[in-house]
Amino acid sequence: MDLSLQNLSIHQLKTFLEVAHCGSLTRAASRLGYAQSSVTVHVRTLERCLGVRLFHRLPQGVRLTPEGEVVVTYATQVFRVIEEMGRAVKQDAGVNGKARLAGPAVLTNYYLGPVLRQCRQNFPNLQLSTRTVSPGEVERVVRAGEVDVGFMLSESADDSHARTGPLHWKTLCRVEFIPVCSAAGADSRRCPPLQEGVLVDDPECVAQKVFAREVQRRLGGPARIVEIGSIAGVLESLESGPAVGLLPRVAARDLLERGEAEIDHRLPTVTRVFARAVWRPEMSGNAAVRSIVRTAAGVLSAAGEATSQVGPGREQGRRPLLASTSA
Repeated sequence: MDLSLQNLSIHQLKTFLEVAHCGSLTRAASRLGYAQSSVTVHVRTLERCLGVRLFHRLPQGVRLTPEGEVVVTYATQVFRVIEEMGRAVKQDAGVNGKARLAGPAVLTNYYLGPVLRQCRQNFPNLQLSTRTVSPGEVERVVRAGEVDVGFMLSESADDSHARTGPLHWKTLCRVEFIPVCSAAGADSRRCPPLQEGVLVDDPECVAQKVFAREVQRRLGGPARIVEIGSIAGVLESLESGPAVGLLPRVAARDLLERGEAEIDHRLPTVTRVFARAVWRPEMSGNAAVRSIVRTAAGVLSAAGEATSQVGPGREQGRRPLLASTSA
């Protein structure tokens, strides 16, 4: 930070904005309850800190300089952020009770762990419980009121209609899925024939539906999908013998880093899949729901971007921000 700005204070900015609004040092002093000499000192100190003249002095008052108009914009933003901070602190202080969360295994096992930790740190009086459900069950359990916030995968990151349907939602981050082939032997890196099928955990998963369409488009025919039933099952199959599986990049991380598997570039990577939080419209005013969704958006947006930046050939020695954490 410029050393000259270290003497800048909120009081000076407040005085400056009042003078800009009134167009007069005298009227600003009256509205603020200050002596006019104090207002003058505040303005001159601010001008000295910034190194610019903020007002043209006129016979009947003052007028902003072009530099002063710029400072008005930023000073207004400063006070807006301060107000938002105050509201957020008051909201967080009142977050208590219980909240129930649910999502598919890919999210509860690999993405929600950091969110839960941050929520427990921010809202110590809020009790959270998490359950894992199949991808097709998330909307049902939220609509039925069995959980308060659901986490699901979607092909769309468009939130323009997020407050108009039977469920409200917010997009949180991108979730990338990659085709991974296991080593065919101790000294072999040959990928198994695609005719043997691609292992998936659950055909209901949005990512696997997108993958099937992309395979059809790229290879001119349908992919043979072999349902294993869980991400852990796909990982075990890849570790035990020659196989090809579709996995979230974060789930495949350890295999890739140990050199026991590699991305199968014969098949498409699924990048247009996004995690979103969903809740019932009547819960939009609930402090716990608002706080959980806000925290999830903050934690996962940064983590999701970091994960998606890991490209082919860069897996070795690179860990995504999201740890493989069971919720």
